[in-house]
Amino acid sequence: IRLSREDSREYSPRESYAIGDVIFHKAWDDVGIIRSKEIMSNGRASLVVHFEKNKEKRLVENLS
Repeated sequence: IRLSREDSREYSPRESYAIGDVIFHKAWDDVGIIRSKEIMSNGRASLVVHFEKNKEKRLVENLS
């Protein structure tokens, strides 16, 4: 799948995301799709994202 920045939301750890959302990570200049969510030991959700350049990464969401 070819992802485009135009179809993405800019990633922010303060926001909430859904599986299938396309995000843009500004620091990495990379676009990815959220494949799943995992619950971390502290109870927060971790996003499993497959990026075009950086492959699979885990990101946090809903930080306040």
